[in-house]
Amino acid sequence: MRTPVEITFEIQITGSLHIGTGFRRGLLHRTVMRDAESHVYVPGSSLKGKVRNACEDLAKLHGLEICGSALPGLMCGLKPDACIVCRVFGSPGRPSSLFWRDAHLADDLKQLAKDEGRFGMAEARTQVQISRLRGIGAEDRLYTTETARPGLTFSGAVDGWLDGIPLDSDNLGVTYELMLLLAGLRALDGLGGNRSRGGGDCRIESIACAIDGQLAEVDVGRIEELTLYADALAEGRT
Repeated sequence: MRTPVEITFEIQITGSLHIGTGFRRGLLHRTVMRDAESHVYVPGSSLKGKVRNACEDLAKLHGLEICGSALPGLMCGLKPDACIVCRVFGSPGRPSSLFWRDAHLADDLKQLAKDEGRFGMAEARTQVQISRLRGIGAEDRLYTTETARPGLTFSGAVDGWLDGIPLDSDNLGVTYELMLLLAGLRALDGLGGNRSRGGGDCRIESIACAIDGQLAEVDVGRIEELTLYADALAEGRT
């Protein structure tokens, strides 16, 4: 069945966050993404990719077969028996009907950023490239990276339509797919680059889910029931 859903949440950044533009600015070699007001933000596409990875890990942990999402040629595409992850996030030829909104800085922090100047809520760190072969700093490889400060809060949302198999016959809107998505959000612990240097640590809090316009309680503690998904999917097709 197809159900309209809306999920809102807050992203708490506990480590320096770098989601890069790929461009430099002045003496900054690696700059962070900024919105039209020059505030740092988390692009919805970055968030979607990280949550998808978390959902893949959860699905495999509970014995579900999923496609090779790192290689488009190995993804489910238009196959009628698409894996649960592609049913939530989409695949080539099968676009997702969920929209991942950019996560923007909390309103109180926006005001603080304005008070601090145009580039508030970010800081620059000078680093050196490490030679993996020798385990020491590489010569002539000094660079400066811009990062969002630890302690920031971003407000994000996912909304649209979600196809799914109901967990219970008395609450058709609560599906295996929705439970996996919410569990993946809760499992997210990192965003952006510099992960090997301890950057990007985060957690998602204050998750609220509305199904067909009504707030709903979805018990992600039932994630163990994903082991029953294949049988439920087969039963739903008969």
